[in-house]
Amino acid sequence: MKRILMSGIICAVSIFFTGCSPLLNSGGGKFTPLEWDIAETGTDNKEMPDYYELNSNTKYEDLTAKRAFKFADTHSEAAKDITSFEIGTLLDGGTFIYGYSTREAGNSSDDTRKYVHCAAAYQYETGRFHVIHENEYSRAEVSEDRESFYLQICDRENSSEPSVFVYDNGIGYLYKLDGTLEFSTDIEGSVRSYFSKAYSVSVTNAMTDGANRIYVELTIEKTAIDLSEGTEGNENMSEDDADKAAEELEKETDDKTVELVLFYDFTELDSNTTIDQTNAALDAQIKAWQNITKGKAYTAEPNARTDWTTASTRVPSQWKITFFDYITMDSKAKSWLDKNKIDYSTVSSNDMPILIWKNGPVFGSFDQEGYVCNFQPKKGTFQGYTNLRANKKLENVFIPLNGQYYEVHGTTGDKLYYYDSVIASRNYTYQYYTTTTDSTGKQIQKTNTETRTQKLTVHRKRYAKVISPYLEGYGTLKSQGIDHVIGVANNHVLCQKEKKLYWLKQDDTISSAGISIGEDYRVDLAEDGGKLYYLVSTPDNLIVVEQKNGSTSKWLISNEKLNVDETDLYETSSAIDQAYVSAFENATSGQSPWTQIASHQFQKTSIQADNSVLQQLSAEGVDISKCKAEGEGFLLTTFQNGLLFYDLDAGLAVNLDAGIWYGTWKNGDKFVSVGFENNDASYNTLDVAFARVKEYDLNEFYKESLENLLANARSRNEQLEAEQAREIQESIAASSAAEENKETVEDMMDTWETRASETDADILESEIQELID
Repeated sequence: MKRILMSGIICAVSIFFTGCSPLLNSGGGKFTPLEWDIAETGTDNKEMPDYYELNSNTKYEDLTAKRAFKFADTHSEAAKDITSFEIGTLLDGGTFIYGYSTREAGNSSDDTRKYVHCAAAYQYETGRFHVIHENEYSRAEVSEDRESFYLQICDRENSSEPSVFVYDNGIGYLYKLDGTLEFSTDIEGSVRSYFSKAYSVSVTNAMTDGANRIYVELTIEKTAIDLSEGTEGNENMSEDDADKAAEELEKETDDKTVELVLFYDFTELDSNTTIDQTNAALDAQIKAWQNITKGKAYTAEPNARTDWTTASTRVPSQWKITFFDYITMDSKAKSWLDKNKIDYSTVSSNDMPILIWKNGPVFGSFDQEGYVCNFQPKKGTFQGYTNLRANKKLENVFIPLNGQYYEVHGTTGDKLYYYDSVIASRNYTYQYYTTTTDSTGKQIQKTNTETRTQKLTVHRKRYAKVISPYLEGYGTLKSQGIDHVIGVANNHVLCQKEKKLYWLKQDDTISSAGISIGEDYRVDLAEDGGKLYYLVSTPDNLIVVEQKNGSTSKWLISNEKLNVDETDLYETSSAIDQAYVSAFENATSGQSPWTQIASHQFQKTSIQADNSVLQQLSAEGVDISKCKAEGEGFLLTTFQNGLLFYDLDAGLAVNLDAGIWYGTWKNGDKFVSVGFENNDASYNTLDVAFARVKEYDLNEFYKESLENLLANARSRNEQLEAEQAREIQESIAASSAAEENKETVEDMMDTWETRASETDADILESEIQELID
């Protein structure tokens, strides 16, 4: 449940920067936008400018690099309309696959505009753009807790190129890269009725294993939760009271919500699929057919087929439970059938029996809170499917494949076929007459009998072909203790069970991934060739675990080891008013660059430093031990700390660029990053929609970074030398002025003494003259 609360905190911060709430799946919860009190500067009472508005109006100006993404002309690019943006991948040739949520283009004041979910492809060099998936809807048609939009690039089994999976408002879609729809199905529509008593049911995550399953994380809000209650009056709360309120809100959330992982499994069956059936009365029919001729004599061979019809009327056929003769009845299915007392004695041990609901689906496997746990049919609500007919649509029919519930879909063909031939034989008495002539010439007729054997080919089994056959499976992973699904590799799903990670295989078995995580940890997967990396983000650290051929390597990158301030190759500056900067720093203070790092923010690579530049840096007095990076390391793309290269040997990170970056991909021998190099503006997560492309050779880029550091060092040294020279000049000037000032004082003293003596003589002369007179 920490997961829900944490997302609420992040969303509250996002509201300020995006101008709109991304809470499409809050399940009725309410968030109060985060506000900051910014002290006014100066003594006048001028109105504070709107720093957010100023930043929004200028941050896309003077950007010369190519845009990484494009919106359809009919879709709004207004910041207040965009509520989500998700990057899928970068394909060879420079084509991005991505998805976004916005509104129809039009007058921004027109609130009747429809909402849009779109998945698109854009080639940033040529400008080629096409829509892969588009869904326009109104809030009147789709309630807020039903809104959901997730995009995933998945490797399909038996396919040479990836596919695009889209989960949009309860419907799962699978597309080829060119936009060709391969498959779609309404997932939520089939299961929401089982949670009808809940206040809301929200989808918090959706993904596919690339084989045949779609996993959907559900948050079921049993009764309404008003999250705003925990935030009202917070500005007057003490820290202890605020912590207590948060704990109470967390407890309430835990009490009122249920989290489930639902899976939907689609299996397309072979076009030669048949539904088969065994006639359990065949042996009795054969015996009845045999008894028809028993004790009777025939002068002509009895009609075997007519007698078979008669025998079948007397002993009707017993067409038992139908089955798929090529889907294996596994041990879990057999155990489930035995537990529910289904008679499948006429079915081969390797064949899968087919069942039918008596009065529609009724599930009986619930958890302690009354919610469907595994979609297991309730005992007594179903029976064996025996009514096999031609030209019949299969409805309410299912099989317990691997012990789970799978609906059977398709239509039977226009004819029933019979097979598994049995040669039935019977004896009958054949009577015939012969005529002989005795010695007197009299003809004598003689009755003769002999036992003859008659054979008839009959069939023990029959089948009907199925047109467009497929299976749809439903279930939850609650009985296995699975809390969340995280990522996919090799068609296996990495999932979370309490605080440990496991791999869920296609046979529904799980195996430990050997990794434990904390309550506030985030996990993602990255692949590089035959290597698989677990990216475990904690509030303070990034843990990278590499697995290859059974071996494991582990690296811990902590904020303490990061030393970004000391190894920053790019000096950061901002032209934004300091009040806005202070507000932004206040909002993001204490956040780790590893809060959540995704696969497209991680690259395992190597770097080679330019020794000549390093020598020049050393000559300028720069401690190159903090910026030298050679050999293997991780190229990390962070939102707040720019492009970082973490040297595995040195255990230090160097900041290659201090811009805002959202993702990096390998493109041949080069790299492609998307983001903003402009440090004179503040960007938020949804600004990725307007991100620019940067293509570079990593070594050359690192060299440029070192040269930038060298230029800064030289500039600082020149400034220092100039400052020192100025201080020396000022000191010399001050000394000269002091000397000059000293001479002036001595001259004045002499003058004062002379004047004083002259004054005294004048006074004396005056006094003498008075005495004479």
